Amino acid sequence: MGKKKDRIPDNWVDVAKMGTIIGPSRFVPLRVPLDDKYLPQFETKKDEIWTPTDFLATQQDQNLNIKMIIDLTNTFKYYNGKSEFQNSGVKYVKIEIEGFRGPPEARNVAKFMRIVDEFIAKEPEGAIAVHCTHGLNRTGYLVVTYMVKRLHCSVTEALEAFKVARPPGLIKHMYIEDLYKRLGKDEEVQLPKLPEWASAKYSRKAEEEKRRA
Repeated sequence: MGKKKDRIPDNWVDVAKMGTIIGPSRFVPLRVPLDDKYLPQFETKKDEIWTPTDFLATQQDQNLNIKMIIDLTNTFKYYNGKSEFQNSGVKYVKIEIEGFRGPPEARNVAKFMRIVDEFIAKEPEGAIAVHCTHGLNRTGYLVVTYMVKRLHCSVTEALEAFKVARPPGLIKHMYIEDLYKRLGKDEEVQLPKLPEWASAKYSRKAEEEKRRA
């Protein structure tokens, strides 16, 4: 077994490797790929292996035409994006976002918006892969924000499109409430039922305890 810092993330295998194109957007959500140093930990679950190479092969097999991948994890331990995607035709971009307390900060939301806007202006057809650790919460928050601000979706519509493309969707209630507060004040807040694996981690009580920590 590897060092603790190189362990497979908690609940990483509880979510699918990659979703599909989200609604009217160009976003494809996925869980973080793990580089080869993690391979010894997959002896009993080889079908869960998901490396940067696997991501590139999968997106090619599915004809997704992904031209950029945005990494939102707050660490560089999972893989080296610059080397893994060199000469792949996929641009690698890193936005370090802490994911244990509140929603992404305004400066990181603005950075994400700018990066995507600039990419779309230059690439009229290419898709954009986005991941945090599980490809659910930080990913969902930023994708939904973009869909509301640029694609004129309601918060509810954007959340539903994200959920269809990336089950179980954005599940952190704190993040969802913040989206409605900022972008959907006239909408009825709709909070999802948490999957069993996430209930202890993302319940309101757990989130409040993290904020106080």
